[in-house]
Amino acid sequence: MNPPFVRSVGGNLLFGSLPDERGLLQKELKARVKNIGASSTAGLGSVFVALADRRLAKGGRLAFVLPAALATGEAWAPTRKLIANGYHLETVISSHDAARPNFSENTDLSEILFIARKLHKEKPGPTTYVNLWRNPRSIHEALDLATRITHEENPVDIGGTGFTSIRSPNGKLGEIMTTPGPVGENNWTGALFAQTELARSCWGLQTGELRVPGHSSPYPIKMSRLDALGDLGYDRRDIHDAFEVSYEDWSPYSAFWGHEAAKVTSVGQEPTAKLIARSVAAPGRHLKSATAVWGKAGRILIVERLRSNTHKLLAIGFEKPVLGNTWWAFDDKKLSESQRKALLLWLNSSLSLLVFFGRRVITQGAWMQMKKPAWLSMPVLDVRALTKQQLNLIEKAYKEISTQELAALGQLDADPIRKQIDDTLSKVLGFPDLGPIRELLAREPGLNAVDINPRATPSISDDEEDEDTQTAMAI
Repeated sequence: MNPPFVRSVGGNLLFGSLPDERGLLQKELKARVKNIGASSTAGLGSVFVALADRRLAKGGRLAFVLPAALATGEAWAPTRKLIANGYHLETVISSHDAARPNFSENTDLSEILFIARKLHKEKPGPTTYVNLWRNPRSIHEALDLATRITHEENPVDIGGTGFTSIRSPNGKLGEIMTTPGPVGENNWTGALFAQTELARSCWGLQTGELRVPGHSSPYPIKMSRLDALGDLGYDRRDIHDAFEVSYEDWSPYSAFWGHEAAKVTSVGQEPTAKLIARSVAAPGRHLKSATAVWGKAGRILIVERLRSNTHKLLAIGFEKPVLGNTWWAFDDKKLSESQRKALLLWLNSSLSLLVFFGRRVITQGAWMQMKKPAWLSMPVLDVRALTKQQLNLIEKAYKEISTQELAALGQLDADPIRKQIDDTLSKVLGFPDLGPIRELLAREPGLNAVDINPRATPSISDDEEDEDTQTAMAI
């Protein structure tokens, strides 16, 4: 049986209905898991994996169904490290079924299933990723799918070409691929894509090679970690500890409050509120220095969380520094004005979305988030390496594009403004048409919340299957 999923944040239900003892229990749990390769922030699932590791013999296997955040989440990093250092991560199965991203019947959150063998003296081998387009709805479907998976003995490698399909008489069920085994806390990127071709493009882009399906040779691209170009500001809790928000008063501190999909439609934005420095701490909180928090305001705001089938932008730009409550402020003091605009166009390009998609923390389907450490390590175009001529071309395009309304991220294949952004980068950097990348992204259920290959007919219901099974047993 799967361990409980609840965490110590949100509803704070980690220990169920024990409000009086919860503080002591949390403190004790934190102390106990500190040195066993687990994080209580991730929930008890992480703790159960660490406990299983302590009881498992060499050559034995772990098999868990856990939240999809295991693949990329910051809090799950100790669990990924534990597995990478002591196991051969053999198989990871992900559901990209828009209607059923879960395997457990008592949740509708996204989940993954992994199988890992504990190493003795041998080195870990490659990992096989099974990315399901249709998640089984019955025991019969599950048995049939398992048989089809095991018959695919040589799935395509992430560094190869083409893809390995799981096919059935009723249509394609998913794809299988292999990647090198994970190292340390590295993400399990192979679990995040329904389509191997797209995963391959993301894999290459993060190592400085742009692979566009249909083109035999990769294109070199100068990439940099985001934190080499600037720094991210304080989180929303710190902002609330230092300021109150006002829509009526004047203040030297500007803010951009909220992220309504219907209103935030263009790259260029104006502040929507003012921040008033607190003189007294908020109830139950410590007073934080308004000067210190404002010191990390920025002219670029980068998204913290979004729903990709409705939201339009990963980053927005301002003429003067701001702070946001649902955005990370990016302090770009290291960049020139033209470099800042080049970075803004890149962050809202299809290639940036591809990298974001391959590092996102999945909560439920198209609802995702990006934590501060993940953004700081995010590979982006190194705008410092662009020539003056390249920057001039991008800045000219930015003036036209920044006021235009973009479509939802999940509709990027039909968005003329997104295409204009991509075409500008392709022209400046010498890339081919990025249309194939946009088309592949637009097919991803994790982006548009629509099945990539919908079922032709409803599957047999669980009740009907139970009746059929009972009848068969009776006969």
